[in-house]
Amino acid sequence: AFNRASLWDTVAHECYPGHHTNTAKGAAVDLPRTFRLYLPLVRAMVEGIAHRSETLMAPHYEDDLARLSAAHRVYYCAARVKAEMDLNYYRRSPQELMRMYQEDLQVNEMTARLQVQAHLMYPGDAISYYTGARVLESRRRELGVEARPFTEPIFSFGFVSLDTMNKLVAMSPRDGETIKQFGSL
Repeated sequence: AFNRASLWDTVAHECYPGHHTNTAKGAAVDLPRTFRLYLPLVRAMVEGIAHRSETLMAPHYEDDLARLSAAHRVYYCAARVKAEMDLNYYRRSPQELMRMYQEDLQVNEMTARLQVQAHLMYPGDAISYYTGARVLESRRRELGVEARPFTEPIFSFGFVSLDTMNKLVAMSPRDGETIKQFGSL
């Protein structure tokens, strides 16, 4: 459910500087067609960018309730990762997951049921948000770059895997321009 507090996070994730910015900047760059396809391996990069956007924007929220909501969203995301592990690795039942959602996250039965159905239909999807954000932040720290200068280029890579993103970040600007010369296969 959307409310005044959660709206800030939703905007950061879905619009600016999240999915919309990533898609618009990626579309504006002349990249080979394969960089513009939304393939399964790109999920962690795409959701990682959006999830990381929430974290980057939280300190700029003017509303205290929005900052609290942002912290809750981080907790909710961690609970989703735990639920994925419980379901797919520890083989917990869907009923146990529903109970966890209702007791730990205080969601109603319908929300819990829908969340568990999503885990069953798309195994590993919840983990992709967390993994993507962690890999991006790790790479930024390795490079010793501030958040904004690191974020600008990754938004322009289009839909690529985290592995491809790591290779692109490591390239010289000249090599990066060379990629644009390759046509799609």
